[in-house]
Amino acid sequence: MSWALRLAGLDERVLDALPGSLPIGDRRRICVARAILNTPDILLIDSPLRGTDPADHGDILDTLNRSRDTLGATMILALDELCAIPVLADRAVVLSAGRVAFDGDVTAFLRSGIGLDRPA
Repeated sequence: MSWALRLAGLDERVLDALPGSLPIGDRRRICVARAILNTPDILLIDSPLRGTDPADHGDILDTLNRSRDTLGATMILALDELCAIPVLADRAVVLSAGRVAFDGDVTAFLRSGIGLDRPA
């Protein structure tokens, strides 16, 4: 377990803390540590930055990248935060009304404007 905590940027002191006493960024990193314990081939991550302080975003994104790279896992992300897409992804698939509205590389997605000022 300690290797997963270290990979997530935490130390074992968090094990003795009450969850509500930890900052939300640490709670997100604990979720990542818990997810990687069984060394999965696929990481399914839902809104990793939601509700977190923007000051923690870089650390959380680094934790996700480090975990993916260390495990050699595929990461499937459901993101509300478009700022995380170029940091975490090399491919974007956008769903709109249950249909694929975009499927391509991240650069093409960002140029498309979908999700920014133009609907899918």
